[in-house]
Amino acid sequence: MIAHVKNNKFKKTCSPLRLPVILLLLIFTWYPNLSSAQTAADTIPYPIVDTAQIRCYSNNAEIEYPKANAAFFGQDAQYNGNQNYGKNDFKDHNNGTVTDQATGLMWIKLDSGKLKAGKNKDGKMNWREALKWAENLEYAGYSDWRLPNVKELQSIVDYTRSPATTNSAAIDPIFQTTSFIAESGKADYPCYWTGTTHAGLYRYSTAAYLAFGRSFGWMQNRRNGRYMLMDVHGAGSQRSDPKMGDPSRFPYGRGPQGDVIRIYNFVRCVRGGIATPRLVGPKVQMIQSPQRPQQMRPGMGPNNQRPRRGNFIRRLDRNRDGKISASEFDGPADHFNVLDRNNDGYLSESEAPQGPPPRAP
Repeated sequence: MIAHVKNNKFKKTCSPLRLPVILLLLIFTWYPNLSSAQTAADTIPYPIVDTAQIRCYSNNAEIEYPKANAAFFGQDAQYNGNQNYGKNDFKDHNNGTVTDQATGLMWIKLDSGKLKAGKNKDGKMNWREALKWAENLEYAGYSDWRLPNVKELQSIVDYTRSPATTNSAAIDPIFQTTSFIAESGKADYPCYWTGTTHAGLYRYSTAAYLAFGRSFGWMQNRRNGRYMLMDVHGAGSQRSDPKMGDPSRFPYGRGPQGDVIRIYNFVRCVRGGIATPRLVGPKVQMIQSPQRPQQMRPGMGPNNQRPRRGNFIRRLDRNRDGKISASEFDGPADHFNVLDRNNDGYLSESEAPQGPPPRAP
């Protein structure tokens, strides 16, 4: 009996010690490389995107590769990534279409200019027209063409090409690209609409496009007030245009760099991918811009006197047309957008600010 009791105590004492040992043996049996994976600081469990950067830097200078746990360790150059990411693999189907085997997306080799789309058969359309044309297009035996989203369209930009460096569009020559006379008076290549809205908190009136040619802007010389047309962003840039409207209302573009406003852009259609149309979306939220507390009668200034808005117009109206364009406005672009209540690209007497600039959404 005494020996039996001692044996039970021995089992109770030793069994908790045996269990971890058994588990460890099992783990190392099934995962022989576990210890090396734990100790390798640079082991990445998935292929990160490689940027081809091979040098390391401190705050302001190039440095030798830092060691683990040292200052500036862990930057881009110290991790080898997937160098094939973003490399197109085009397959020509010899029917006017090409598939990028890197993404699985099928593209039409011709753009809307080559296909004579639009009211004027020049390939130029506003956003709504572009959506409708793409959705109704039947080409090469397919009827499910659509506008690409911004990421899809960006995937076929070739940043080794541009009008300035290769005298071509920023796209693989397997595609045929329309040439047209741009604002510079010289031949250039299109900007292509995407199906992506440039959405803000309160405004949804612009959509994104990508420039496959020059990306122009009107830059003003602050000394003499003259405007110069420049390729301010370069081929491959992403910008946005009003979805509809009259481009002539933006004679010197819009924004701090005077981005040229065309509104009527070209289209390059895509199909494929996981792009099943969703006919039902979330409930629309009606969001109103915040209103300033009303501290005086509407339209009246201090002492119930009407504010002198004319000073605002006279001060900024350089071309003396009685209204202020985005290029004439001397405040932030988002303030201009808030003041421009009718979204016509100008500030009129009725839209002139009565006090401090409004808070942008």
